[in-house]
Amino acid sequence: MVWHDTLFAMKLTREQLRALRKPFRKHDQFRVVITYHDDEQFARVFTNQEQAEKYAARQERSPAVKSAKVSKLD
Repeated sequence: MVWHDTLFAMKLTREQLRALRKPFRKHDQFRVVITYHDDEQFARVFTNQEQAEKYAARQERSPAVKSAKVSKLD
């Protein structure tokens, strides 16, 4: 029996199937969103929170940057 056939045989709900799929991500991901004074945005994704925060702090020192925010992706 194939893995997905086993899941269908168990008659799980959609929410239960999503919960089973979630653990497959091996790393946490952190997105840095940089907003410039002309309201243009740029985003970059990191797998290391320390690197993401360092990058955001470095970008905020630039006079062209309005804000730099770090958020964890689900």
